Amino acid sequence: MKLTTIERLTLQNIFPEKGNIVNKRTSRRTREKLSFSEEEQTDLDFRNIWQCPLCKTEVDRPFTDFVPPPCPNCEKKCPQCGHVLGKPTLALTGKMKWDTTKDVKPKDLKFGGKAKQLIRDLLTKLSSDEEITDIHISLYDKFIGKD
Repeated sequence: MKLTTIERLTLQNIFPEKGNIVNKRTSRRTREKLSFSEEEQTDLDFRNIWQCPLCKTEVDRPFTDFVPPPCPNCEKKCPQCGHVLGKPTLALTGKMKWDTTKDVKPKDLKFGGKAKQLIRDLLTKLSSDEEITDIHISLYDKFIGKD
């Protein structure tokens, strides 16, 4: 089954944190299949989005850079005296971006029967809980089919 970058990232995030041992092992193996090789990460230039807690400025940094950068736009001041304490540290937003011009070839992945069924069950649950978003539609169509 051919999956795009956004489909692979979305699918990695639908697996629950808890579950029975069979589903957890299936989830782990499936996430490993969906993961990106070092070459893919370099080619796509994955970048984390960081945000200033004060001014909400967003800054992107390489995916492998986990050191919080300082805000380029504001300074942290003492709430009592106004003394400048330095620049606030940015926080990870959970968002990322990549070079979409290099995201042209979907990756062909093969899933076993347990993995396919687990994905179908999870997508069906998202739908029945009314949690499906636009980003899930292509995955729903590929794993379950169009209505």
